[in-house]
Amino acid sequence: EGQKSFVNTTDEFLEKYRDMPVAKISYMNPVSADDVKVLKEDGRIVYVHSGYVEIPARGCNKATGIKIVCDHLGIDVERSIAMGDSANDDDMIKFAGIGVAMGNANEYIKSIADYVTSSCSEGGVADAIEALIINR
Repeated sequence: EGQKSFVNTTDEFLEKYRDMPVAKISYMNPVSADDVKVLKEDGRIVYVHSGYVEIPARGCNKATGIKIVCDHLGIDVERSIAMGDSANDDDMIKFAGIGVAMGNANEYIKSIADYVTSSCSEGGVADAIEALIINR
């Protein structure tokens, strides 16, 4: 059914997609607290952003992605760096060897990071690479 499949209610989503292999669902509208609760009770991770939500596949988040890549490359996770600015980056920032919050991240993401860089629009990724890798 792919990327152009739509549902109108949380119940319809749970019925239609309960067993479907899905990488991520982005719902581009605000979701009520009751709907988020229903999704979480179904065992789903729900990232609530301003005006939309993301629902990754069961058992997957950005941290599991880092682990898969590190395992594939034979790299210790402690030697990884993850950079993010949003609620969906929480797991990877905590999991990586060094978690970096972008300057435009919310205060929670900044509080869990090992390092805070400048914002995305101010070259924060380059600044972090320079500080954490080049000048180390």
